[in-house]
Amino acid sequence: MNMLQKHARSSLFLFGSFSFAWVITVIIHELGHAISLWATRGNVTKITINPLSWSYTYYGSSPKYPIFTSAAGAGFGTLLGLLLLFFAYRSANLYWIPIWLISVGAFLQNGGYYAIDILLGVDGDASRLLDLGISKPLLFGLSILMLIPGIILFVRLFPLFGLAPEDNFLTRFFVIGFGIVPYFALTVLYALINNPDDLLLRLSSFFAVIFFTLMVSWISMQYPNLVKPNFKKNIKKHHLLYSMLLGILALTMPYFWNIYR
Repeated sequence: MNMLQKHARSSLFLFGSFSFAWVITVIIHELGHAISLWATRGNVTKITINPLSWSYTYYGSSPKYPIFTSAAGAGFGTLLGLLLLFFAYRSANLYWIPIWLISVGAFLQNGGYYAIDILLGVDGDASRLLDLGISKPLLFGLSILMLIPGIILFVRLFPLFGLAPEDNFLTRFFVIGFGIVPYFALTVLYALINNPDDLLLRLSSFFAVIFFTLMVSWISMQYPNLVKPNFKKNIKKHHLLYSMLLGILALTMPYFWNIYR
């Protein structure tokens, strides 16, 4: 297998694993809102998951503690991310990569979602928390703090995506970019066709992910100690098939699927 085939396999493996993890992270976020409402004796009428657009938790009653309920999506996801982070730092099993990427997604998705909402005002959880009196600098600072563990863990897992210490910056950028950017390109295409009002947010996320790819590629070059060298594995066809099946399942099964009625 030549280098181009090797790197293409790495990108496809990452695409399937990342798509699965990102959608699962969305589901966990929405369950966080639902659990907080149930815990305060409220009720939920429906949870709708759309992998390429917005997902919602529909409240059957007004939250008794609106700050708690609004923050619970990111809070629950981040707590789970911390739990998975503990195990991800110790494992080098390719079959666990989609699970470890849930930890990455929990930090990056919730931190990025809050940051973009604060900057653009897209009427998400961060906007509601600001309306409820939470300080904008505090909330933005928390969003940055959520991003940092996700960045560090993602760089640490580079060898499991088939990247080697001798791979240069451009190789790392293209392998990671072709692994994670296509998912966000799909969200832009979906918004363009089905929800033009959502296009600005999706484009912002798309370019933010390109910047993220540049950043993690640079960090992995500048701080090689962050990369776990004994995580080096060869991605075989069965690993690729496994990750792609998970990715396809995540992108198709929850499409406008009400997971709670």
